[in-house]
Amino acid sequence: MEVVIHGAGLPGADEVKNAAWIKKKAVANTQLVMALQQELDAGEAEAIAVALEAEADVLLMDERLGQETARHLGLHCVGLIGVLVADRQKKLIDAIKPHLDSLRDAAGFRIGDDLYARVLDDQGELES
Repeated sequence: MEVVIHGAGLPGADEVKNAAWIKKKAVANTQLVMALQQELDAGEAEAIAVALEAEADVLLMDERLGQETARHLGLHCVGLIGVLVADRQKKLIDAIKPHLDSLRDAAGFRIGDDLYARVLDDQGELES
């Protein structure tokens, strides 16, 4: 819901809102959500709770504290950059750089310059 509500009008928001493969699921364990909200925002807390309830194989989350919390609770977490790296390794995409640039420029995705350079260098895409 974070993308659809808070990201309304931004690239991808309508696609997420209308995607048939995305299912909304209410959290059953609201006490866990409230406890997690002591350190995390509501979206991260609910995502972790739903992933635990659904016994999810993987949780897509970019925030470091959210990832650490999810891992502590036994969840496997991957961030968007990790998805791009996996897609490149599977040859689903030719390069990561155009996707990272688009995320930074069009979607306002925050990625530090050091991480940006490290990912591109690791993937052999860092320009001299």
